[in-house]
Amino acid sequence: ESFDIVETLSDSIEMLSTAAKDRGVRIIDDDYENIKYRKVIGSPSHVRQVFTNIISNAVKYNKMGGFVEVKTSVIGDSEGKVTYRFTFSDTGLGMSDDFLKKIFEPFSREEDENIIKRPGSGLGMSIVKELVSLMDGSISVISEKNVGSVFTVDLPFVVEKDDKDDKAEEDAPL
Repeated sequence: ESFDIVETLSDSIEMLSTAAKDRGVRIIDDDYENIKYRKVIGSPSHVRQVFTNIISNAVKYNKMGGFVEVKTSVIGDSEGKVTYRFTFSDTGLGMSDDFLKKIFEPFSREEDENIIKRPGSGLGMSIVKELVSLMDGSISVISEKNVGSVFTVDLPFVVEKDDKDDKAEEDAPL
């Protein structure tokens, strides 16, 4: 269905802003000027779930005074299709190299006392990986213990025809 990708990302951030504030974590998002087409065709509920799972973990496994930064960019744009890159960086607890190898497996949790005591089933990232794959996207992560993590999600979309036409009119010379 047609949906506004900026609105979906903004809603995901807004939904987690109270939890972030309670934990002393700031969520910083960009101005979305890199989003060329706001209206795209896809599954807004699945996209929202991907965003909220990643941001929620970044908040939950962060430290007081830390931050989560969300950036957007276009990595592909042709023939009515656009691929957006969403980068989620945090100043959290980070993950070991051993855990990174299995982060997307169901029921995986880091064997660290700072992480074990936080609630979670270890299913969030396996669900995210599956959803991203079903949308023909990709996800990757780099992380360093006690420094933080960076999740990169690339998702392709068909551009909503009306949005493409509106954008072309805006860009047309007077």
